[in-house]
Amino acid sequence: ANVFEGLTRINAKGEVLPALAESWTVSDDGKIYTFKLHKDVKFHDGTAFDAQDVKFSLDRARDEKSVNPQKPLFAAIDTVEVVDPLTVKVTL
Repeated sequence: ANVFEGLTRINAKGEVLPALAESWTVSDDGKIYTFKLHKDVKFHDGTAFDAQDVKFSLDRARDEKSVNPQKPLFAAIDTVEVVDPLTVKVTL
């Protein structure tokens, strides 16, 4: 968390709170998460942040050739889809 910010965060009570995502919905079967991102978020260099960045990051972290030590945390993800610039859909 010192280097990057997630879509959500967990508070001291264990509650899931917004971070880069301002809101999200979960399908009835619990397999599709649709995140609505905050607008006007920028990277440290001023570059705009959007759903394509989320897709890139999740796909990179779970890529079969990735050496990411946290790769098993992403194993349940089947697809990551950019719905629009501020919406990303993650299917498990």
